[in-house]
Amino acid sequence: RLQGDWSSDVCSSDLRADREAFILHASEGFTLDEIAVITDREPEEVRGSIELAREHLRHLAPLASRFNQQAVS
Repeated sequence: RLQGDWSSDVCSSDLRADREAFILHASEGFTLDEIAVITDREPEEVRGSIELAREHLRHLAPLASRFNQQAVS
């Protein structure tokens, strides 16, 4: 297994954990403490995951609007 493959797997699982925490909190209404119990993580880790997921979405918003503009044109 190549070093690059291993690091992309780590990034992928980190993104999955961030996305999971964000969805449980924003969509399902779970508290940080509840998500920590569900995911077997510390509440501060959960908070960090939610913040990272929000930041990721903020960066995707301009990209999505560019695709929408191209599709309409």
